[in-house]
Amino acid sequence: MTVAILPELQAELDRVEAAVGGVPDIVDLTPEQNRDLNNRYNAPLNVDLPELAEIRLFEFPANADLATPPIEGIVYRPTVARRGKVFFVHGGGWAVCHLRSHERFLRMLAIEAQCEVIGIDYRLAPEHPFPAAINDVTAGLRTLLDHANELGLDPGPTVVSGDSAGANLGLGMMVGEVQAGRALPKGAVLYYGPYSQDFDQPSYRYFAEGYGLTLSALKHIWKQYLPNLVSAEDPRAVPLSMDDATLATLPRIDLLAAELDPVTSDSVLLRRRLDTLGRPGTLHIEPGVTHGFLQMTSKVEAARRATLLIGQLVREQLDAAK
Repeated sequence: MTVAILPELQAELDRVEAAVGGVPDIVDLTPEQNRDLNNRYNAPLNVDLPELAEIRLFEFPANADLATPPIEGIVYRPTVARRGKVFFVHGGGWAVCHLRSHERFLRMLAIEAQCEVIGIDYRLAPEHPFPAAINDVTAGLRTLLDHANELGLDPGPTVVSGDSAGANLGLGMMVGEVQAGRALPKGAVLYYGPYSQDFDQPSYRYFAEGYGLTLSALKHIWKQYLPNLVSAEDPRAVPLSMDDATLATLPRIDLLAAELDPVTSDSVLLRRRLDTLGRPGTLHIEPGVTHGFLQMTSKVEAARRATLLIGQLVREQLDAAK
């Protein structure tokens, strides 16, 4: 199956690839080489940055219960801000990216959602495999729910958001908090997350090669994140393995996926299960785009349009929480 990528997206992919001198297969790279490539790839995407009222670094405190260290965080505050906030968990295959790798998108999200957007710099695989990252983001969520005032953050309702591996962590984090009997965020807006390891699903077969993220790369990053096969049975790591009783307790989840992406079937399956259980939320599949397209808001209209939609969904969730 061959489907054409939007011309403006293909032009941006070509521009960035030329800027970094080509994009090798990450399977052949060391973790340090992969992170260097990722930094160079994201640099030309984070340009023409929208102005905000405040951008501030802070520190999430260590959490003894979860054995997490102090973790750096960042807050993006727009000029027009309503009560409430987004807790954003970045993607990058659990192995790359950081607080600034998604900066243009997060500035736009803060503006469109009209609220604070708070990022977290969780520990990365393969040096820190599961459950390090999910413990870090769980500790971050608990801090935002219980101690936002102490950190100078908005004390209002919290919506979780994240892209790719960050979407996986956001969903897995909520599963873990259900298991722990802890408070949940008021909602979640998640984009093109890998929620299963069922590589026989249609999108994994159709888009295994030729659309940026490959099936071989996906298997590689999963192995780095979950080197212990027992971890693959944990629904915090592989959220689509959660039972219906857990899924039914989660707040509203809105999903966004890319049409030309091996992981899109995961979003379709998750939304289908949520619909069967009568749970609120939506699934939007953006046509003609590939995994990670939201990073390209400076040049790609489809990325800007999808960011507007995400902002609208966040506003709806925050409004419903009042």
